[in-house]
Amino acid sequence: MKETKPYDLPKEGPKNKVSEPDSKEYILTGLKEAFLEMKEVKARRSQSRPAEELLKELMEERDEENPIE
Repeated sequence: MKETKPYDLPKEGPKNKVSEPDSKEYILTGLKEAFLEMKEVKARRSQSRPAEELLKELMEERDEENPIE
C-alpha cells in the first residue's frame, strides 16, 4: 500500500478551511492528517500534548466565538 505524504493530500482540507466542512472529502482529509500526525508522534519526530491542554484550547475557542452575555 502506498504511504500517504502530507503533500499528497488535497489542497482543500481542514487546515485550509473548506467552505463545506460536512463534505466527504473534508472529513477524509482531516482523518488522513490526524493519522499522519499520529505516525509522526509514534516515530518521535513530533511531540503530542496532553488531552487536557487540547480540551482547554477548544473550550476557549468556543467561548470566544459564542461569548456569554
